[in-house]
Amino acid sequence: MLKGFLDRTLTPHFAYHYQSATKIDKLLTGKTAKLFITSRGPAFFTKSIYGSVVYRWKHLVLGFCGIKVTKTLVLGNMNTQKSTEAQRKEFIERCAANID
Repeated sequence: MLKGFLDRTLTPHFAYHYQSATKIDKLLTGKTAKLFITSRGPAFFTKSIYGSVVYRWKHLVLGFCGIKVTKTLVLGNMNTQKSTEAQRKEFIERCAANID
């Protein structure tokens, strides 16, 4: 569903434009975004490795259109006993505090 949403919203001539096979105009330059991500794996793994989820969103999806990511919050270990209800509540509060 998320891929379908992105395919229908970040469309050519709205979000980007190919001038040639190697030159792309980023039409949403000047826009910003904040990433709030939950992960089943450790948070450091989700955000620190080349090709990670954060890298893909920051550079390959939003960056492709010119959108700059200003803040990234990741809550990891969502499917283990390490993630408590208090940690999840604190993460939600941190996300809410970062919404402008």
